[in-house]
Amino acid sequence: MGLLAILLALTPMAAPPTDLLLEGGQVYVSAGSAPRAVSVLVRDGKILFVGDAAAARGRARSPERVDLAGAFV
Repeated sequence: MGLLAILLALTPMAAPPTDLLLEGGQVYVSAGSAPRAVSVLVRDGKILFVGDAAAARGRARSPERVDLAGAFV
């Protein structure tokens, strides 16, 4: 029983997926469209949401936030 407890303690736990929230950028959403200031939410390497900051924050799970400071995406 003690050996099992030690083995379980040494087993690495999988980290929960981290969301990446890109805010304050100029994002092109389609070819030929004018850029607009929106947020982009990325989860597991895939774009999950593009839209306004409040909606993106509502969908995010403990995101790492990056201020794009007007940069183009």
